[in-house]
Amino acid sequence: MLMKFAPLVQRPRSWCMALVALAAASNIAVAVAEMPALTMPPSAERHVGKVIWRELTSVDVPATKNFYGTLFGWTFDDVDGLGTAYSVARRDGRPVAGIIARTDDREKGQPAWLPYLSVSSVDTARALLLRRGGRSHRAPEDYPPRGRQAVATDPDGATFGLMDSHSADPPDELAEPGEWLWTSLLATHVADEIGFYQAVVGYEVFGLEATGSAEHAILATEDYARASVNGLPEGGSRHPHWLCFVRVVDVGKSAALARELGGRVVVEPRVDRHGSLFAVIVDPAGAPLGIMEWAAGDDPAVAK
Repeated sequence: MLMKFAPLVQRPRSWCMALVALAAASNIAVAVAEMPALTMPPSAERHVGKVIWRELTSVDVPATKNFYGTLFGWTFDDVDGLGTAYSVARRDGRPVAGIIARTDDREKGQPAWLPYLSVSSVDTARALLLRRGGRSHRAPEDYPPRGRQAVATDPDGATFGLMDSHSADPPDELAEPGEWLWTSLLATHVADEIGFYQAVVGYEVFGLEATGSAEHAILATEDYARASVNGLPEGGSRHPHWLCFVRVVDVGKSAALARELGGRVVVEPRVDRHGSLFAVIVDPAGAPLGIMEWAAGDDPAVAK
């Protein structure tokens, strides 16, 4: 049996709200007129469980744009009429991320990229997560023409978003360099977290492994790997969180450039279990993200 591996097929078209802590998430509860659609022109394409948008809040938007623009070749379009400064990042004209300005100076916890998971009903998914021990940070709201969305925290404390796109989900296509390639959940209670996301989103689970305290599993829908769940490394300073990876041509060179731009490398380049070279960096404001080469060529299928 073959399963198509998501690092080859993720091409996000938009994002929303980022922060790992409750205070951070509540900071971005702003009144907005409308949000840009995920896809244009609209279609009926839907991929429940896929990460369809990611977003980051920033206290220094110009510095954030400089870091990511130089590192990944992103350009930025500012969106007016949203009640706060908002920018859509693009790579070769394709939308890849959203940057939202944080307008106060109060301590909000460590910044983080926030992934939004596609669901057919945000309200149903929210009700399920509340019954399974999750918490709601932002109740479902409509943001035309983008869709309906909400922000929640899973039982382990990792923050994520739910979205029902009104314009369609991005297609399952190979991510180009400078686009998001993969998403991992780093969890303390791996088995419990897997059960939570199965109940809320409807994932299938493959490749569950356990060696001592290290655990790993793949969350999939439609025979596509959508994300992984991994045991949180012991002794680290971060609590459970989602970690998003951008595809790059050369991990070593990208990590060196991130340092030059004021970021840090917290996991030096190494080979993952699937043979891809990756590293984990932190941007100048403290938001972690992964960078990854893709070693499997253009074949989207791997044995499971």
